[in-house]
Order: sequence, then structure tokens, then C-alpha cells
Amino acid sequence: MNKRILVLGLALALLITGIPILVHAAGTIRIAAHLDSLNLTPFNYVTGTPGYRKMTLVYDSLLYGDADNIPQPWLAETAELSEDGLLWTFVLREGITWHDGEPFTAYDVKFTFEYYLEYTGAGRFTGPIARAVDRVWAYDDRTVKIYLKQEEPAFRFDLTDIPILPRHIWKDITDPDNALDVSVTVGTGPYKLVEWREAEIYRFEANHGYFMGEPYFDTVIMPVILDSTALFTALKVGEIDAATLSVSAELVAEFEAVDGLEVIAGPGYRSLTLKMNNGIPPFDDVEFRQAVAYAIDSQDLVDTIQLGYAALGNMGYFHPATPWFNPEAEQYEQDFAAANALLDGLGYLDVDGDGMREYPDGSELSFPILCRAGTAQRTRSAEIISDWLAEVGLDFPAQPMEWTAQVGLFWPDFNVRNGRDYGLGIWGWSPPAMFTPWGPIEMVHSDPDYGWLNIQGFADPDMDALCDDILATSDQAELEILIDEFQVLMADGVPFVTLFYADVIFAYWADAHDQWVFRKGEGIHDKLSMIDMEG
Repeated sequence: MNKRILVLGLALALLITGIPILVHAAGTIRIAAHLDSLNLTPFNYVTGTPGYRKMTLVYDSLLYGDADNIPQPWLAETAELSEDGLLWTFVLREGITWHDGEPFTAYDVKFTFEYYLEYTGAGRFTGPIARAVDRVWAYDDRTVKIYLKQEEPAFRFDLTDIPILPRHIWKDITDPDNALDVSVTVGTGPYKLVEWREAEIYRFEANHGYFMGEPYFDTVIMPVILDSTALFTALKVGEIDAATLSVSAELVAEFEAVDGLEVIAGPGYRSLTLKMNNGIPPFDDVEFRQAVAYAIDSQDLVDTIQLGYAALGNMGYFHPATPWFNPEAEQYEQDFAAANALLDGLGYLDVDGDGMREYPDGSELSFPILCRAGTAQRTRSAEIISDWLAEVGLDFPAQPMEWTAQVGLFWPDFNVRNGRDYGLGIWGWSPPAMFTPWGPIEMVHSDPDYGWLNIQGFADPDMDALCDDILATSDQAELEILIDEFQVLMADGVPFVTLFYADVIFAYWADAHDQWVFRKGEGIHDKLSMIDMEG
């Protein structure tokens, strides 16, 4: 079927599913988003994929990762680190303007760093800045100096992740979490956000003359299609040209059979994990967490849910395809006997004879496994894990819930300082958490300035000390030894269970765009795919 020919029956079917029927004009690409991400400011985008990458269409950073996730100069023409590792000097590119025509200067950079420290709602960016930065100075319109508190080898990668704000707009915004009008979504990036209707559509227009390469498209339209079945149907019949949602494993063969529809796949660094609130009983006991790990069969999850399109989870967290993976870390193959022995030894027994264990004092022990509703991968994982835990006498039923509600329980306002209100649940981290050997530190360090992704509240002095050593070393050989030790210690402490890493599989219509760039561990939906850097 020619994707440009749509019969009335198809149009009616798509209208019924609520998908906007969009006319494909010259210079337009239609990429469906599987989640709404608010108005894409650094305070209001929805964390993870596709929110962050959509935001980077609008906002730029001083450095940006290339396809191998190696930091490269971006807003900065040059980036120089002093010999003592304490001073970064950036010379900005000439002639850059904000989308509203105002000039971009070093004073915007200085303002941005200070603003993130004042308004901590953008926790993703606040943590690295608070940890590393002593002060920022703008010496003239093009020169910025960032003084560090101590040597921070990881800060080079943090700089790729910090979007720069326009001072002339944000200096008057005192409640950034509620700045939801498109008028404040002004960046220097390759595309301007000109329209957003919540849970309906995003519309971007090209920022022609973009300093890193001309945008491939005059217009980017992103209909929001929350239902994965409707989204993949729209993609298969050509109502959209691509989608931010990785193709489910069971659809790969079906998509590959469609003439003109291309499928690209590779290892994905996005993790699926079982989080446990380390701050409350029984999850505050490492042996209880180990018992939970022994009850789980990650290979079965890979085979059943992903049809083999995934890598087994590493209890040391790093994907096996990363250069710092340590295969010596404990992996907790499913062993009900070992799980039962641990639980018995801790005094969690079936006192009332109903087949489920109680707390040692005889009170009821039951927690829901919270998971995002509408995602088969997560809800099915929760259901299967619930059955396994029942095999060792743990009453932990699967409970799907609306995604923003789950975020509010696990990571209120995206700030671990606000605590957490859950027992356990299915959670995923986006690929950038694994782009560097320092990324997972942010998940386990007990100091919020370092562990700003530590949503399970893990606290271990030995881990903190090891993380501090990792962050302080600039010697590559020593770093590799410490990262190996980190994975062993993490596997022993079981702050959470890493279940698997789904492969990233994307389908797209080649006649709409064939210049996709595959970012290692993440896939094709990146602004590197949306600009002509060679032209």
C-alpha cells in the first residue's frame, strides 16, 4: 500500500482512535510522541525519553554528546580545562541568537547556572551544578569561566546535559515549575516550539541558519499518541513518518515486511528496574532485598516480555555493551530456596497459615508493585514478578497507576530531597545514566548533591566513600579498577534490582527521512538526526 494513499475507512478508523489526521506538506516530518512532555522547558519537560530529547530541539548546552556520547563543543566554540582541573574556560560561538532574536551571551550562561541553584525544581541539572560549581563569571559577551570546588572529571559530561536559559525571559520567572506557556519556551536550538496542546500535539518550526547545521525540516509535527497500539498502527499505515516509542519486539517482523518502512535496532542503555524503598521496613534490610533478587528470573523476563530483544540486567547496573561492565558482580540467578532461607532467617514467617509471610511481630506484610499503566512491558513485568514473590510467601500484587502519580510517589518534583512514599515498583532510567562511568553514582550516593537519582534512598558509607574516590580520580587505569569495585559493592547491597535493558528498535519511512543518526545506547531520536551537520 502506498503510504500517501489513505482510504476513507482508514481515516475514519484513525479519527476514532483520536489520532490527528495530518496533511504531509513539503518540508514537514511527523514524529509521534508516546508521552506528553508539557511545554519542554528545563523545568517542565517530562523526564526521560522522549521528553529530554524533544527539549534539546529547543535548548542547547555548552557541550553536547556526539553519536558515541563523547562531549563536543556546541554553544562553546572552545572549551579549555586548566591543568589543576579547577577552571573551565569557554569561548562562545559568535552570532548566536535566541529564537526571539535577542543575542545569546556569556551572561545568559552565568544566569543559567545561578538560576538552577536558586530554583531546584530542575533536579536533573541542579545536582551536578551544586556538587561541582563554586562560581561562574562572564568576563565579556563571549567568555565564560566556571570555577569548580574540586577536581571533577565527570563535569565534562554534565556540561552536555545542562540546557542554557535566556536571561531576558527567565529573570522575571519566580515560579518556573508552573511556567507552562509556550511563550517562555525560547532557546537557541535548531527548532522553535510554536504550538503545544497538552496530550494532543507539538509543532516546531525550523530555526534557519542554526549554528551547527541547517535543520532538515521546515516543520516538525509531533502528535501525542499515548496508546501504543494506535501509535504503531499509525506508523505502519503511514499516517506518521516515525515515532519516539521503541517498536515492541513482537511487531518487528511485521514492520520489516512493509515496503518502504525501515527498522533499525541496537543495544539500548535504558534500564528496567525493580525499585525498593530502602528507607522503610522490610526493604531497609539488605538481606530482604537480596531475597527479592533471588526470587526473580531476568532471563525469563527477557524471553517472555522482550522475545529476546534485550540484555540481561546487571546488578552492578552497567549494560554489558558498555566498556566498564564488570561480569564478576553477583547476578542473583533465580533461587527460591536461597530466597526462602534468607526470609526465614530474618523472621518473616507465615504465622497465620494463609501462605503469605508476616512481619516478625506478626503484622500483615503486603505492598503493591507500582507500575505505569498502559505500558505492557512494565505492567507485565510487575505481574510476573508478583507471581514469583508469591512463590516465596511475599504478598506484593501488581498495581498499575497513572505515570505522573507514580512519579509523585517515587520522585516528588524530581528532587530526592523531597523523600519518597512507596514500597516497591517498576521504574526505568533513561540511557544517559549509563553514558559515562560516573552516571550510576547518581543513583546510589546518599548525598543529594551527588545522588540526585537515588529515589530508593540507598545509604551506605562504604558506597559513598567509593563514589567519592571515583569522582575524584582522573587516572583512567585507577578509574577502571574503582568502577569494577563499584559494581561488586552495588550488587552486594542490592539498592534495586536491574531486570533488563530492552534493545532499542525504531521504525521509520525512509522516503520521509533517511539521515537518522543512531546515538549509542539510545537510538535515533536526537537533534543530531534533525540537522545537516555536513552541509
